[in-house]
Amino acid sequence: MSEAKQKRIAYIAQAQLIGCLLVILGHSIPLDWEIPNAIYRADVFLYTFHMPLFFFVSGYLFYKTKSFERYTFGAYIKKRSFRLMIPYVALTIIGFIPKVLTNKFFGDGAELSVMYFVKAFLVPRENVWGHFWFLPTLLLISLFSFAFAKLKNKSLAAYGIVTVLLFGLTLVPKITDWFAVNDILKYTCFYALGLLFADSKAELVITGDKMKFVFLLLLPVSVGLFLIPVQNETAQTALKQVIGIMMLTFVLAVSQLADITKTKVGNFLCNKTYSIFILSWPFQSIISMVFEKAMGLPYYITMPIAFAAGIIGPIITILILDFIEKKTNKRFLSPIIGG
Repeated sequence: MSEAKQKRIAYIAQAQLIGCLLVILGHSIPLDWEIPNAIYRADVFLYTFHMPLFFFVSGYLFYKTKSFERYTFGAYIKKRSFRLMIPYVALTIIGFIPKVLTNKFFGDGAELSVMYFVKAFLVPRENVWGHFWFLPTLLLISLFSFAFAKLKNKSLAAYGIVTVLLFGLTLVPKITDWFAVNDILKYTCFYALGLLFADSKAELVITGDKMKFVFLLLLPVSVGLFLIPVQNETAQTALKQVIGIMMLTFVLAVSQLADITKTKVGNFLCNKTYSIFILSWPFQSIISMVFEKAMGLPYYITMPIAFAAGIIGPIITILILDFIEKKTNKRFLSPIIGG
């Protein structure tokens, strides 16, 4: 692989890590939301782009790694299913009873019933772990990946039009959270956009030595647009999509300022981003129960602790599981955490 191509892949890995850290930051906000309005608004701003970033990167990597050439459709979906659904199923089962027992702290309707257990799997937004909705949603969106790649290779213009039309689906009123329908309508466009971006002239422009600094200006522009009061719900959704795209570009520019993958710690974090994301919320939930709910500490104490726990807890867990697997010479634990 050429040095230029390695650089492009490195900046995408770093963009993923940035997205992961922003998700953990958003999850650090107290569940009772007794926080200054500025922090609440900042969290809403983060949600315009940090989850779209994950879908964008997934689409990008699908095309960039030529998965449509290296795998058959069936083989690719099988591979994706194992990587995404083993953590989803295993950790949902493991966390089901603890979730029910701690319902008094979270008050989100968790109950020991067959229906709640079924909905934990089939309604991703109501899963035991709040952030797990991303996993089945990404898997279902991946079903379109081969068709997207085929269309792009056949006609770039036609695929561009399809991508624009997919953004129109985000304006469709909510239908149902069952089988991740609402989230598929909301995020397929970003997956398609990432696939469109891979190996494109736009990527060459953004990764240019000079232009990436220009794209840093998108942050103040995005914040300015976000602060514009918009009452119409459709217009508000459309504005958030524009901000999401602009902030995606900003993150891609920031991720090129330094290559942390050349350091031991940076390389570890970028390689383990998926597992850190998966494990973050369980540790943050414990912090929320102990420091926020039980001890009643204010947000400016619980937020930093929750953020640190969402990073340090997963890292320690990953290192322990890696140690066990090396000692036993068997890879049987890491798939549960997406490793």
